[in-house]
Amino acid sequence: MAELKSYVHVSDEDGRHGVFGPGDEVPEWAAARITNPKAWVDGEVPADDADQGGGEGDQVEPPRSGKGSGLDAWTAYAKALGYEVAEGTSRDDIIAAIDAEKE
Repeated sequence: MAELKSYVHVSDEDGRHGVFGPGDEVPEWAAARITNPKAWVDGEVPADDADQGGGEGDQVEPPRSGKGSGLDAWTAYAKALGYEVAEGTSRDDIIAAIDAEKE
């Protein structure tokens, strides 16, 4: 498993919080939500082995506002769902494309 180089605060889908840092074993649910490459020692967000099957049910949608709702989080989410995200695509365009697919 990848190693963190800084401390991060993470919330799960039930609103419970966790704090993880260098030397901690990061559970899969938390690693999936830590999408900033600057938080990881190697500078890459780790791939979740469970997501290799690639179904939407395996992914956790980022929040639509507040912390964790930025372009990086939505880009990573879209790519994990199999979308190709062109450089310069806005967060709102990514959300709209994913929402359109769900309808």
